[in-house]
Amino acid sequence: MKMREGWGKVKLIDVAHFAKEKISTEEISLRNYISTENMLPEKNGVLVAEKLPAVKKITEFQQGDILFSNIRTYFKKVWFASFDGGASNDVLVIRAKEIVDNKFLYYVLSDDKFIQYSVSTSKGTKMPRGDKNAIMNYEFFLPPLSTQKKIARILSALDDKIELNRQMNRTLEAMAQAIFKSCFVDFDPVHAKAACRTEADYEAAAKRLGISREVLELFPDEFEESELGMIPKGWEIVPYIDEISLTGGGTPKRSEKSYWNGNIPWFSVKDVPEDGNIFVIDTSEKITEEGLKNSSTKLIPTNTTIITARGTVGKLALVGVDMAMNQSCYAVSNKNNFSFFEYFRLKRLTYELKRKTHGAVFDTITTATFKAIKTTKIPNEIVKEFEKIIYPVIMQIKNNLKEIQTLQQTRDTLLPKLLSGELDVSRQ
Repeated sequence: MKMREGWGKVKLIDVAHFAKEKISTEEISLRNYISTENMLPEKNGVLVAEKLPAVKKITEFQQGDILFSNIRTYFKKVWFASFDGGASNDVLVIRAKEIVDNKFLYYVLSDDKFIQYSVSTSKGTKMPRGDKNAIMNYEFFLPPLSTQKKIARILSALDDKIELNRQMNRTLEAMAQAIFKSCFVDFDPVHAKAACRTEADYEAAAKRLGISREVLELFPDEFEESELGMIPKGWEIVPYIDEISLTGGGTPKRSEKSYWNGNIPWFSVKDVPEDGNIFVIDTSEKITEEGLKNSSTKLIPTNTTIITARGTVGKLALVGVDMAMNQSCYAVSNKNNFSFFEYFRLKRLTYELKRKTHGAVFDTITTATFKAIKTTKIPNEIVKEFEKIIYPVIMQIKNNLKEIQTLQQTRDTLLPKLLSGELDVSRQ
């Protein structure tokens, strides 16, 4: 395609450089430390770090820099820095020169064309690393600065909506967790009912708790001792395994090409959704019907909870569409089909499950781990009401996630067309 007027071909080194300034690890916190571990794949941002590095100094980055994870670059861990901080040695900090808009440059480095280039020029096999010299020699089209800003605005509008939906989902998940905790951990309805003396008290208590008077009536108004502490009178403690059904996963034979690249999502730990999303509605790998039939993996129904059980243990996902999974996971189903209740109960029990993991080399959750856990058995009529209360919240999370997926597809379709000049924005 003919280059548009005013556009030129440049190398990355012409418009940017690697930031080399160092910062003491004593000057940063978990919130502004970025490593390849807390960068999300597929350009999905960053999480709060779980630990700080052992080294004394790391690379300093500034708001507006582009951070690129230089290990296994095919994971597409690229982030436009929204704050100042420090980055590990495995993260490249790329700083734009004045001749280029830094947000435009971020989109250049988010483009699949650049990602594929970084993969093809990487060094190493088990843990391939991007070649810094090759990266700086990456060539792309550079439009006039005004056009750069227009392209960045178009793509940023989509990213801003994606981020808004993510924030909404984090808020919605926190709401659902708060309702679960209030009802089944703190037992607020029991405390409230015990304090009621008049009809007006009951009405006020129900309103304060965000439940109906009828739901409040389902709870007892007294507590009793149990092996897990004080629980509502009449309820009982049972082995967690008695409340659920477990299903294991499997991996179709990799050498059989007919088993792979089908239309059945196949879940592994890298598909765990980020905080707030809850659901997984797509996976990085897919299998065929033949692969499903000729392996130990099984089709997991929508709204089942998956928990990662080996290596990286205790990560949860609600299945948003029917899918299979690998052998490092369990599907956890509530025996009474209270799917959303089970997700939040298992989320509360995850710490205890992780504490009781087995394995000499890898932490592993096994059937024995589930058998070792005790839980409070909640009357079905109460759980049913809880499901009704949080259903619209959970469905909004799922709808937001579907919209995120659509917005990402739109952005990723527009991105190469805008960067190549195929779409003309000069008159906008």
